[in-house]
Amino acid sequence: MDDTMELVKQALLAQFDIETADIKPTSNIAEDFNGSSLDAIEFIMALEVEFEIDIPDEEVEKFKETLN
Repeated sequence: MDDTMELVKQALLAQFDIETADIKPTSNIAEDFNGSSLDAIEFIMALEVEFEIDIPDEEVEKFKETLN
């Protein structure tokens, strides 16, 4: 398995009460994991730390809009 996908899966498992089998490439945080916009923001922050990247606020806002 791709290392990046494995790290993303581990971040999802840490953030949400789910099993590995629940995670699919098409998973939706709100619909599939019952996540809130706050959960999504925390997940994005975890990804930023894990991958040492900065996701621009404009992109985070777009992501939040899809959860509402």
